[in-house]
Amino acid sequence: MNILDELDGLITHQPDDDVVFPVEFYPPKEQHLLSELVRSKGLSLQHVGLGMLPVFSRLYSRYRGEAFNGAFDTMPIFWVAVVDQPGSNKSESLKAWYNQLKSLNDYADPENVQTYTSNDTTPEGLIYNMKDQEDGIYLFYDEITSFTGGIGQYKRDRSSDMAFWLSLWGGGDVTQFRVGGGVRHMKGQCVSVAGTTQPDTLRKAFSADLTNGFFDRFLWSVESNPIPDINLDPDYQIDERVRLRIREHIEYPKFTGKIKFDDNARNYLIEWYNNTRQAIGNDPIRRQMFGKHIIYVNRFALLTSVLYASGDSVNINLASAERAVNLYNFCEAMGRKAYDLIASDEQVTESMLDDKSIARFLIETKPGINKTALAEVLGMSRQTIYRL
Repeated sequence: MNILDELDGLITHQPDDDVVFPVEFYPPKEQHLLSELVRSKGLSLQHVGLGMLPVFSRLYSRYRGEAFNGAFDTMPIFWVAVVDQPGSNKSESLKAWYNQLKSLNDYADPENVQTYTSNDTTPEGLIYNMKDQEDGIYLFYDEITSFTGGIGQYKRDRSSDMAFWLSLWGGGDVTQFRVGGGVRHMKGQCVSVAGTTQPDTLRKAFSADLTNGFFDRFLWSVESNPIPDINLDPDYQIDERVRLRIREHIEYPKFTGKIKFDDNARNYLIEWYNNTRQAIGNDPIRRQMFGKHIIYVNRFALLTSVLYASGDSVNINLASAERAVNLYNFCEAMGRKAYDLIASDEQVTESMLDDKSIARFLIETKPGINKTALAEVLGMSRQTIYRL
C-alpha cells in the first residue's frame, strides 16, 4: 500500500461521523415537537435537541438533586455552544425553543417582573437582575464569543469576572465587596448560557481558553451538514405548539424536596464511571472534558427525571441514569469535534484536499513518515514539506 492509498483510508474517517442526538432524553411530547421542528423548518436535530436544555433548566431551576457519588448537590445548569457554517440555520435551531420562552417574559409590573431570559452578562447587571429572585435565568447570544469575549473586557484583570462565571457554572454563591458600593451578593442560582458561532470564529475565541476552564464547561454541538432542508409542507403552528407546551411545564406542580438516586441508578452510574475512566486512560483531552462532563451527567439525570415525572414526586431511576449516559456520549463526541476545530490549524476533509492540507495531515498523524518520499508522491518540493 502506498502513501496515497493509506491516506484515502484515513480521509474516509476524517470527515465528521454522524453522531445522533439521543432524542429519548426528552419525554414523548417533547420528542414529537423536536421532530416536527426539524422536519418542518429544516433545522438541525442535534442543535435543537441540545438547545432545549437551557430552556428546561430555567423552567425547573428550583430543582436540586444529589450527585451519584454523594459528594455534592446538583442543579440543572447548562452552557451550550452551537458551531456551524453560515446559512445553516444554527441560530434558528437554537432559537426554536428559546424564542417561545422569551415571549413569556412579563415586564408589565416593574415591582413584580417575571423573566425567563436575558442577555445582560456583566456581573453587576446580573447580580442586580437576580436580586430577590428565587428562579434562574437563561442567557442567550447569537454569537457566543460576545459572552466569552466580554468577560472582564473593561478591566485590566479578567480573573475576577472569570471566577464569577466559573462559580455560577458550579451553582455557587457570589459575593462582591466594592469600594464605596457596599456588598453585592448573589446566592446560588441556575444561570444557563447558550449561543452560536462559526468554526473560524471558534478558533479565534477559544484557542487561548482550552485550559482555563471555559471550553470544557460548554456542551458543544458541531454539525457535519451545513445545508438545511426545505419542507414543502411546513407546520406553521409549530411555534405556538412549543409555546403551549412550555406553559404546561410552567403550570406543573413543583417538587420541593431533594431528588435522589435510587440504588439501581447509582450502581449503574458508578459502574459506568469506572469503566469510562479506564477506557479514557491517559488521553489528556478526554480526561479534561470527562472531569466536567461527570458533573453534567448528574445534571442530565436530574433534568430528564424531572421532565418524565412532570413535577410530581421525583426520583432518579435506572432509566433516567441511562438517558443521562446516552446524552453524555453525544456531548463527549461533540466536545472532541469542537476541540479538534480549535486545536488544529487545518482539518483535512473531502472538501479540503489540497496538497498542503494532505501533507500536514499525514505528518501530524504519522510522525515517522518519510517526508522526502511524501514530497515526491505529492509533487511538492522538499523545502515546502519540511516547513510544514
